[in-house]
Amino acid sequence: MKRKTALLLALIMIFALFAGCSKPETGTESTPTEKPTTPATATAAPEKTAKPEQSAEPTPDSPYNFAAGKFESDETGAALAPYEYELPISATDEVITLWTFSYTPQVIPEEGYAAMPLPKKDIELTGINVEYILPPLASRKENLSVLIAADEVPDMCSGAMALYNGTPIQMVEDGYFINFYDYIEYIPNYSYLTKNYDPEDTDTYQKSYYFDDFIPAMYTLMQEPMRYSSYCMRGDWLDKLGITNDDIVTWDDLYDVLVLMKTQISTAEFPWVLRNTIDLTTGPNFMSYDTIPLIVSGAIGKNYVVDGQVKISNMNDNDREVISLFRKFYADGLITPNWTAISRGADCVDELNNGEFGYSSMNAAETTTYAQSNIDPDCRWVPTQPPVRYPGQIVHLGGENPRIYYGNTSVSAKCKNIPLALSWLDWRYSPTGSDLWDWGLEGEVWNYNEEGKREATEFALHHPDGLSYSYVLLVYAINNFADAGITTLYKNFAFEGGANAQAVCEYWTNWLETYHDGSYIYPPGARLVEEQTNRLNRVIADVSTFMNENYTLFIMGDKNIDAEWDNYVEGLYDAGIQVALDVYQEAYDEFTARQA
Repeated sequence: MKRKTALLLALIMIFALFAGCSKPETGTESTPTEKPTTPATATAAPEKTAKPEQSAEPTPDSPYNFAAGKFESDETGAALAPYEYELPISATDEVITLWTFSYTPQVIPEEGYAAMPLPKKDIELTGINVEYILPPLASRKENLSVLIAADEVPDMCSGAMALYNGTPIQMVEDGYFINFYDYIEYIPNYSYLTKNYDPEDTDTYQKSYYFDDFIPAMYTLMQEPMRYSSYCMRGDWLDKLGITNDDIVTWDDLYDVLVLMKTQISTAEFPWVLRNTIDLTTGPNFMSYDTIPLIVSGAIGKNYVVDGQVKISNMNDNDREVISLFRKFYADGLITPNWTAISRGADCVDELNNGEFGYSSMNAAETTTYAQSNIDPDCRWVPTQPPVRYPGQIVHLGGENPRIYYGNTSVSAKCKNIPLALSWLDWRYSPTGSDLWDWGLEGEVWNYNEEGKREATEFALHHPDGLSYSYVLLVYAINNFADAGITTLYKNFAFEGGANAQAVCEYWTNWLETYHDGSYIYPPGARLVEEQTNRLNRVIADVSTFMNENYTLFIMGDKNIDAEWDNYVEGLYDAGIQVALDVYQEAYDEFTARQA
């Protein structure tokens, strides 16, 4: 029991670092599935970047097995199906470099990461020699700046987009990194997965293709998306009350069950532990009023679109309705008084374990660990659905489950063999390559169990250096928070007790797939240009501070919503929110015009 608890706690730590989620595979491989091939649409890049001369172009006698010219593509060059590489990809002794990072450098041998079994197997299969450069995690931004200043950018750089002093477009226009679209003939798997794998998935397409002919990096892709964090209730308390989690559908249902907890569970004086952001940064739960009541320092609500009109949350009539609901829950003693001090489960773990709360947000793994650490041996947490205004309501915001994950890799414009670097990266998205890197090596990270399913090994679950299973996966398989490739969540649950966490994820995800249509979501392709970003930055701090402070005061009752709402909205305009509305509207109009 203690081992399983520690294992799930490790999962929680990883996902607390980066809140992301995706639907796990039920099979054993991460091979992409064939999908219809109708291409999506995007926008036009600001200008074409020149393709540098290469020293190693494929020829009939070439030592390379590049994909160029060997796959079917659409009119843009994107592949129409997965591509399986002829191995080895290279028969030369060339070395390409990958600048990346590790959360656990202490387990990497002195010879470097390339000496570990997985990258050695990769070299054996592909013939491509990769040198891994792993600067300390805390100094990566400074290290990249030094490399750029010295004109010594490694061939491939993971996470460069977030660390570069400028936008992804500027990274390319400044001459430091390539536009992947200029070399689309070398990335069939990535182009297929982001453009033609699922033509209805415009989110992945727009996030990967910044413009019609501009791809600044290759992102880590989730095989299938899933919601990993949301709200849960004490299932054992619901049993005592004669209620199931499926019975709690509307806001009225939520109110009634919290009142029952408050009055019939002796430890639950304030049964709801609300987060200080109101809604969740890991995925909204309170979007039934066609808005998202989210307050985050340095941010201005949530922008969305209704009938072509851009709106920002926390300032409209529907926002007044939803904040009045939170005020009622708080005034009636259903929300913990110190909610403004709670941003995550770790801020209230003692209260959770002591049975003070019956309604709390948590990630899927925490449903098990919080049950096991509770003073009540019968404690059981069950997932709940977002409360709606009426049964069967379809919500239009907040249900996104993106396939784009955290990792991403850019390629240096000074790389001496760009086709080789791109082929190695694209191999990590191929059926064979993605399976190798996603799961790691059989016998080291996983084995087949009696049912023919992959299951974590004793080495992975009980690492000799004390590495948790989650961190084992990040060094003995793909580091999906850093590097390009395909990843699944299924492998995170491939141990005894992991099925419960997977079922919780599926409960949340299935609800969103049924009751969320995403029709009000602001399109990711409506990006701000530099001038628009500068205008927004001039007002964002003042607007954010004013909005967030007042929203908190409304819930606490320090400001009367009925008497002071209009003055609050006027104050937002005085602080400059019209600038934000104008900027987002301009970007949206420009985007829709390009689409037309």
